[in-house]
Amino acid sequence: MSEPETNIVAETVRGQLDDIGDGLSAQFAELQRDCTAERCERLVINLRGAQSAVLRLREALEREGRGDGQ
Repeated sequence: MSEPETNIVAETVRGQLDDIGDGLSAQFAELQRDCTAERCERLVINLRGAQSAVLRLREALEREGRGDGQ
């Protein structure tokens, strides 16, 4: 993947982080309010999606040479 494509991936994922965090926060609050197995399963699925997004961001940053906190 070329650098401009990598930048697009990083910027796209970075732009989604607030929404991902807000969604997970709402699901945790819903789970606390009314704990069901279905809500647990839905949250687990979305946590895996969040993990995948963060891993894509990390990979894009590493390809840009920004994986060391630069």
